[in-house]
Amino acid sequence: MSNLNSISKRGYLKVGVSLGFKGFSEKNCRTHEWHGFDVDYAKALAIALFNEHTAIEFVPLASKERFRALTGGGIDIGCFNATISFKREMRENIRFSIPTIYDGEVFATRRKNLKSEVAVLSNTLERKIAVIRGSTTFSNVEYYSEKNKIDYTPVFFDTPRDALESYELGETDIYCLDFYLLNGELSRLNSPQEHVILNDEVSLEAMAPAFTSQSSDLLNIMNWTIRATIEAERLAITSQTVHAELQHNHPKSYHYNFLKTFYKKTWDLSEDKTTIYNIISSVGNYEEIFSRSLGAESDLKLPRRSNILRQNGGLLSSPLFI
Repeated sequence: MSNLNSISKRGYLKVGVSLGFKGFSEKNCRTHEWHGFDVDYAKALAIALFNEHTAIEFVPLASKERFRALTGGGIDIGCFNATISFKREMRENIRFSIPTIYDGEVFATRRKNLKSEVAVLSNTLERKIAVIRGSTTFSNVEYYSEKNKIDYTPVFFDTPRDALESYELGETDIYCLDFYLLNGELSRLNSPQEHVILNDEVSLEAMAPAFTSQSSDLLNIMNWTIRATIEAERLAITSQTVHAELQHNHPKSYHYNFLKTFYKKTWDLSEDKTTIYNIISSVGNYEEIFSRSLGAESDLKLPRRSNILRQNGGLLSSPLFI
């Protein structure tokens, strides 16, 4: 199983990512480079370990393959937009870091599939719902439909591409996926304006990178890497200002010592002792990562919803770096 010693000897991380979720993990067909929200957190971990964001081999995986690849040792970490759940941790021996993003399932359908302008599942005419096999989506849809006494027919697919194709061809009437993922998928359609995301909130879930129980050191480093991006946003430190913050803050100040933080566990992998500074200068703080992949600077331009700092009414917070 993956541990820091074996990763150090290899010299790079093997990171599992989802197959082509827009905004989260996409491969540029021209440059062959991976980009997206999940990819940025994988790069941040590589920086923490090796001070080099390119010290990664990305392994694209379908939902049903993800945890098998992780527990089988084919990857060191899964940055594949996975939901933290009791079953996965307590029965399947998976361990999750702290959440990188909070999301939840919603439905999309064609406007013509609604009985009126009231955009809710109970107001749809046909209900063949496309769901991804190996995800938590079906369990959430099943619970939500039973609770609200709504009949439907599930149709399972191995990949988002297959589900989207079926939905676009009219073989299914509704597509259910996490809000951020679903917006990305709908943007691929020829006429996205013909579709509407329903107002039903099926679930609220915490998503996080996944590890095995044998990867405790790696998990701990990932936790503090995620926290560093959140704390940097709270302190208003960005990739553009990080150098000035280090140069002009007093050595006894919290800002200065935050940026000078290094991870003792990674001494043998990288001799650089300014881990946090390197992470923020390369990938940015949480706001920058979100904006670049999903928010204002992306094609999707999606709101942060619950993914704002707790002091502003959101769910993101970090312990102090002291």
